[in-house]
Amino acid sequence: EIGGIIIRLEVSRPLTLPLSEAYQPFLTDHPSAPAAGSLRILPATDSTVSSPSADARLVASGFNDLGESRLFFDGHRYTVGISPCPGEVMRYMHFSPSFREATLYLAPADRWNSFIIDSMSRIFFSQIAILESSFLIHASAVVTSAGSHLFMGRSGTGKSTHSALWNATFPDSSLLNDDNPLVRLNASGSPSVHGTPWSGKTKCWINRHAPLI
Repeated sequence: EIGGIIIRLEVSRPLTLPLSEAYQPFLTDHPSAPAAGSLRILPATDSTVSSPSADARLVASGFNDLGESRLFFDGHRYTVGISPCPGEVMRYMHFSPSFREATLYLAPADRWNSFIIDSMSRIFFSQIAILESSFLIHASAVVTSAGSHLFMGRSGTGKSTHSALWNATFPDSSLLNDDNPLVRLNASGSPSVHGTPWSGKTKCWINRHAPLI
C-alpha cells in the first residue's frame, strides 16, 4: 500500500517473490481498500507466451537505471521488455488494455529476478498511480515542518546533494525519498508527497506523507 494505493502481487510456483527490504514498510495483509491493480508473476516456460506477440511493433526504447528497456504495442495491449545489462535476454511484462492488470514472466532460476520484479513493479505502479490521480516523479523529497519540498533535475545534477545540505542545515528537515516519490491529489485537489519503495541508491523507504509546498 503506497500512498493509499494498493497493488496486489501474485506469484505462481515454482517462482518465489524475492522482494527487497525496501518493500517491507509498505506490505499489508489487511488493506484499507480494494486493490487498484494486480501484477501476476508467472514462470516463463513458453517463449511464445512470454514474448511480445508476432504483430507487436516497437514503439519506444532506451537505456537508463533499468538497463535496456523496450515498449511494444500490438493494437490491443502494451508489452514492456527489460534487459538488465548487455548480453542479457529481455524479460517481458504484458499490460491489460485497462492498465489495471499486468503479467510478468520470469525464469525460476534467473539471478536477476529480484531486480526485474523491483523494476517492473515500479513501471506497473506508475501506470496505476495515474489512474488514481497520482504520479511518480523523478525528484528528491525533503520534509520540514512546513511540508514537503521536491528537488528535481536530471540524474547526476545534485538532487541528493541538495537534499543532504537541507538535512544538515535545517534541524526540522528529513529525507522522505531520494528518487521516486509519489505525488497524490486528495479529494479537494491538494497535492501531497508520499514515500515509496523506490529511492534510487539511497536507503530511504519511508511510509509517510506530507503536503506539497
